[in-house]
Amino acid sequence: MNKTTGFLLLLILLCAFVSCGGPSSPEPSARRGVLDLTDWNFEKDGNIKLNGEWEFYWQKFLEPQPDKDKQLQQKPDLYIKVPSVWNKAVINGKPLKGSGYATYKLTILLPGNINEVPLAIRTRDESTSYKLYANDKLLAESGTVGYSIYSYSPRYKHLVKPLQPENGKIVLLMQIANFHYQKGGMWESLLLGSEEKITRKTYSYFALDLLVFGALFLMSFYHLALYILRPDERSALYFFFLTLIIAVRILFRSEMSIDTLIPNINFHFHVAVEYMTVYLSVPLFMMFLHNLFNETFRDIPTVVIIAVSALFALTPVVLPIRIFTSLIRLYQLIALLAVIFIIQGLIAAVVKRYEGAVPALAGTIVLVLTSINDVLYTSNILNIGEMAYLGLLVFVFCQAFILALKFSRAFRSIEKLSGHLKEINIANSRLIPREMLSFLNKKSIVDIQLGDHVEQNMCVMFADIRNFTALSESMSPEDNFRFINSYLSRIGPIISAEKGFIDKYMGDGIMALFPNKAEDAINAAVRMQREIIKYNQHRQRLNYRPVQAGIGIHAGSLMLGTVGEKNRMDATVISDSVNLSSRIEGLTKFYNVQIIITSNVLDAVHNKAAFSYRQLGHVKVKGKTKSVTIYEIYDGYPPEKQALISQTRKDFENGIEYFYRSDFRNAAVYFQKVLNLHPQDKTASLFLEKAAARQLP
Repeated sequence: MNKTTGFLLLLILLCAFVSCGGPSSPEPSARRGVLDLTDWNFEKDGNIKLNGEWEFYWQKFLEPQPDKDKQLQQKPDLYIKVPSVWNKAVINGKPLKGSGYATYKLTILLPGNINEVPLAIRTRDESTSYKLYANDKLLAESGTVGYSIYSYSPRYKHLVKPLQPENGKIVLLMQIANFHYQKGGMWESLLLGSEEKITRKTYSYFALDLLVFGALFLMSFYHLALYILRPDERSALYFFFLTLIIAVRILFRSEMSIDTLIPNINFHFHVAVEYMTVYLSVPLFMMFLHNLFNETFRDIPTVVIIAVSALFALTPVVLPIRIFTSLIRLYQLIALLAVIFIIQGLIAAVVKRYEGAVPALAGTIVLVLTSINDVLYTSNILNIGEMAYLGLLVFVFCQAFILALKFSRAFRSIEKLSGHLKEINIANSRLIPREMLSFLNKKSIVDIQLGDHVEQNMCVMFADIRNFTALSESMSPEDNFRFINSYLSRIGPIISAEKGFIDKYMGDGIMALFPNKAEDAINAAVRMQREIIKYNQHRQRLNYRPVQAGIGIHAGSLMLGTVGEKNRMDATVISDSVNLSSRIEGLTKFYNVQIIITSNVLDAVHNKAAFSYRQLGHVKVKGKTKSVTIYEIYDGYPPEKQALISQTRKDFENGIEYFYRSDFRNAAVYFQKVLNLHPQDKTASLFLEKAAARQLP
């Protein structure tokens, strides 16, 4: 199932949900002020709207319990259709104006068993204040009815009131006054039914409104959070304002009216918010779509519609209710042009197969159809009821789906770029160690600047293949690279496993750093020598010459940083410790040993008994006056050789002590003792020859 198919299925389900509660079969309607419900069963047939022809008394307030004879003599000015506004009525050849007051009267004939069912009546907003009497008793009121603008106060209020029939009928008197709005009269239906069903229906409307309001409110701030996290995504910001305005409109127009929450809210403010939400939703919708599909929405029409809508949005602030509400017809024409422009742009986006164009067009069509229904409903042409806010819910769902697609695509792009960046970082880490970035306190190679540096104590290891020149001369260039890479692929992981990292590859040699413990460097050196033994066994099976490597380790203060120029940089280590470590590695060949460390390294070892070592004497660093004591680590030899070196260690170190005291005769004695037990000790042989010749290394 592709995304478009899945979206359309969700849209169908949502539309089915929205369409629930639509108009049912035709209901009885009033004729000449009488509604005959003698055949109506409130338990089976449900609630009924008190629509039809009501008696209409213009500029009169019929009072309850008047003189019965006088009341019978009063004739209505006309019979007026409810729901409707009285502006359409004509009395004595003159159409009525929106301002004025009147009384509506309806006699309801009820079935014989009506006393068995408790009844209730539900009122909604009427234009713009009313008093409702049932059988001469005050039942409900909203605002204050009066004979002029000075004696009345407008208000919108939804009420549910129980009522008691008398003699099988109910006589309703609805006094209405309007001096604010351009239209007056009973523009909403009254609903009559059993008290239980009326209450249940009211609660269901309230729950639905609350659900829609909550969903839109949460969705709006969710998209605000998206915009805060990604300020370049302006569509999320426009969507935040759009859904917030729709949520506010629901709060002012739905069953959970703001008047219920704030009873004394200013009427002008109430109506102004209703109209401003209409005027602002259109330009926000335009801005949202223009941001998503800017190639199919031309700039000039978009800017014109936004500017005109902004001017209309100011009218409720500066004009009285009667004037700014009369402008809604003009704005409906502008909105119609905007809708045509929007649909045209969306169709073009669908044709060009832009992502999200199909759900945007579908949601817009649903919104337009429900909005047309509301226009016809408020004009008393259709009586289905207000559905625009439910259409808005469908529309908002569609737009949220678009943003979900957009952010999903962005997330996939980020994942792809992250994967690519990870590959680049891995490639870069092969050139510049990640540990070097860490020491420089950088997260990525792109953060490195020329001259970045840090000073730290650590161990420096140099390792070099012995007699590599002779080996390489017997191999082709391809074999040379294959051999070096085979060798390095064996020792590199050992260094990493011992918490070190290779700073430089130098042909057949490496320079590695161990920032944590001296033991890590020594363990790595020992394991490297043991791995070389295994490697030589492999080479022997292939009839290749064995290889040997010398390793030198020194500990001291190092400066790690970047050198070069702005177009070419390299990470490097600068320190005398590096030079000394390199020289120590060179001495391994001179002394015929595998591993040499300095006293700095040995002094940093916490448990010296963990390693097998013997002193080799002292060396001077070039440019330094103070000599450095060096030691051989012989844990990398085969066990039998380790045992012989350990057995002769004391004699060897005594010989070293006499040797550096220039007591060459006694030194020779001890070196000879070593060779008597271990004739293959080439280091002892070297010192014996030196002692005999009385020469220092």
